[in-house]
Amino acid sequence: MKRGDHRGLTLDAGALIAIDRNDRNDRNIMALLKDFVERGVVPTIPAPVVAQAWRSSRQSNLARFIKLCRVEPTDLELARLAGELCRSADVADAIDAIVVASAARRGDLVATSDARHFRRMAAHVEGVVILNI
Repeated sequence: MKRGDHRGLTLDAGALIAIDRNDRNDRNIMALLKDFVERGVVPTIPAPVVAQAWRSSRQSNLARFIKLCRVEPTDLELARLAGELCRSADVADAIDAIVVASAARRGDLVATSDARHFRRMAAHVEGVVILNI
């Protein structure tokens, strides 16, 4: 499946950290974001992911980027879907499960630095493809 086949893009903490660092080793995430932005896609960041990546008001790259995204609140339905995903995929990280459950709502591609872990969860939902950055 190609990137363009997806309706959107959901980011995990690893993607936000790569954006915040803004160094040459993180060109994969920047190229991916450029591809989606050129198609008019606004990336989604589940709100708990911001907490994982945010450490200081000095993170100017990250602060600017977040303003360009849709920060998705965690409502009861999403929290329940993530909890069920933790059970079915036998994982303990509820925030990562929120990322996958969030992406499943839209059939998004998930950009992560931990593709193996996320693929394990994505195998339990429809329409989510994991991209290692």
